[in-house]
Order: sequence, then structure tokens, then C-alpha cells
Amino acid sequence: MTMRQEMALKTRENIIESAKKVISEKGFKEASIQDITEKAGVAKGTFYTYFKTKEDIIKELVTTKFIRFDAGFLEKSLKEKIKLFTKNLMDQIQSCDVEICRQWIINNLKPVELDKIGYDSESIRIILKDSLEKGELKKNTPIDEIVGFIINTIYGMMLNWCMTDKKYEPKDHLKTINEFILNGINPYLRGE
Repeated sequence: MTMRQEMALKTRENIIESAKKVISEKGFKEASIQDITEKAGVAKGTFYTYFKTKEDIIKELVTTKFIRFDAGFLEKSLKEKIKLFTKNLMDQIQSCDVEICRQWIINNLKPVELDKIGYDSESIRIILKDSLEKGELKKNTPIDEIVGFIINTIYGMMLNWCMTDKKYEPKDHLKTINEFILNGINPYLRGE
């Protein structure tokens, strides 16, 4: 990477971090591109070099935080994978701040490009299919129904966090939620 490319990457990251701070402080509607560029210490035109709209910042914040499985993740038991997945997702959601999460929800009421729910659903499907192949789950396990159950539970937590202005903290309820999810899966576990 050339020095110029490195500087461009740093400028872009600076704009993203500045936008995150401004949106968290002012809310999405009140945060202007001028506020973001002032916080970043760059000219307003520089914003448009990297992004077309403020909505693009929200997309960037959530896409860079998609959950990725490390090499050892799928070696864990199903229960461990579910607990780790839900913890990582809640960490991801809460690291963006409630204002960014709210705007992300608004942007995704009618998703055009980014399908975060689809991505998370597919991640859960991978976890369940892997566990099915390893014999942890019974062959008649309704994978798609369980994926929907888990997604609805997790996204319900996220929505509750946004609607209560952070009074409901998902991380505080993670143990209970994981128990709820695992109880829903329990009938399909081999040997249970």
C-alpha cells in the first residue's frame, strides 16, 4: 500500500469514527455532514470523496462489524457456539450506540443492498448445520424454524434496547436469553 493509500484509509476511518461520535451525541437527524467533517478535521468535500450520504456511514458501521467465525469456532459445542454468537452480536450492536442502531433499523425496514438479518440468519444456519453434521442435533431438526426463533429473540433484544433508550441492557439479560434459546433447541439435541 502506498503512502497516499494509507493516508486515504486513515482519513476514511477518521470520518467514520467522527460520524459515530457526532451521531451518538446529537442523534442521526440532527447530525449534519458539516458536524461530522468538523469533528474529523477535514473539508466537507472530503466526506463526499468517501461517502454519498449519512446513511452510508450507518451501512459502514454495521458492515464492518459483521460477526466472523474464527478457525476454532465451529469446533465448540452447539451450546458454546450459541452463547458466543449471541454475546458477539450483542457486543457488536451495543458498540455502535443506540442512535446508530436506531438509524440502522430505520434503514433496514425496507432493505435495499445490505441484508444484515439475512447475514445473521445464515450465520446461525451454518452453526446449526455444522452441529447437525456432527451429530449434536437430531436429523429431523427444523433448522429454518430454529433460525427464525433465534433471530427473533436476538433482534427483539436489540429493538427493546433501542425502544427503552438503553434502559434495557441486552448484555444484562444474555444469560437468560441464551437459556431461553437453548431450551428451544433442547428437544432436538441428541441424548437430551
